[in-house]
Amino acid sequence: MSKRQKSDNKKASTRGLQWTSDTIRKILNDKNYIGCMVYGKTKIPDPGTGKEVPVPKSAWKVIENHHEPIISKETFEKAQAIQIRHTKKSKFDKETTLLSGYVKCGNCRRNLTGSKRLHGHVLYSCAYSQGKEDTGCFAGKADDKMLEQIVLREIKEHLRQEISREEMWERVKRQREEKIEGYRAEKMKCEKRREEIKEENQRNYERYREGEMGREEFLKAREWLEKEKGKLERQEQEVEELICRENEGVARKNVSVGQMYECLGYGKLTREMLEKCVKVIYVYDDGKVEIKLK
Repeated sequence: MSKRQKSDNKKASTRGLQWTSDTIRKILNDKNYIGCMVYGKTKIPDPGTGKEVPVPKSAWKVIENHHEPIISKETFEKAQAIQIRHTKKSKFDKETTLLSGYVKCGNCRRNLTGSKRLHGHVLYSCAYSQGKEDTGCFAGKADDKMLEQIVLREIKEHLRQEISREEMWERVKRQREEKIEGYRAEKMKCEKRREEIKEENQRNYERYREGEMGREEFLKAREWLEKEKGKLERQEQEVEELICRENEGVARKNVSVGQMYECLGYGKLTREMLEKCVKVIYVYDDGKVEIKLK
């Protein structure tokens, strides 16, 4: 990739384009490609100055299923997991996983070594356990999928202890209400554009009537605008359905804790969740797994 990048940079330099590593990371981290709308990345703390300041990534607003995705969520999450800047990979590692950089030997505190992936699994062990003497390092084989389940369970248990059911439900409601607010803003944009199309059609008709626009040009412009109008109407309908679905979710009673975890994004372990909740994962030679949370 780096060789291709350097070659492309030479060609792009005349056009003012640069395929830098930051540009590539920005593309890989952009949730727009999986159908999400992300907003609230900046705020204006002092309206008097009008100066925008960045908002922490954990506080960004994300509307899922906002539009048709280009890539699958699984592919996107895999891209997050293998980004080098997010991982501290052992020099012995043969495979990068979701937990890369987090799993360490409970004895020597070094990163565990990941084996080559076999049947979808990577086995972790400590490279420093091998030798004539017993070093006390982890000499077993820890399955990455098993560790992921243990970590996810630990995070959920931490949440259960730290947050009451009522507080968790309030978070879910607040998240749903924020989604509704985002959907309504999107619907208003669609409505505004439809009004603009109506006015544009009217202006084109007047120009056609005055002889400033030919018949063929007028008909093509009208056809294009009508297509855009139809697309906007379908989009509005989809957004309205999403609003109704979120409203039903807010009004529901007796929602299970599992469903609340799903709503809050804790249904499946992700790199973002690890960065937010986990400091390190220690694996000991006796099979014990110790997870240090933030």
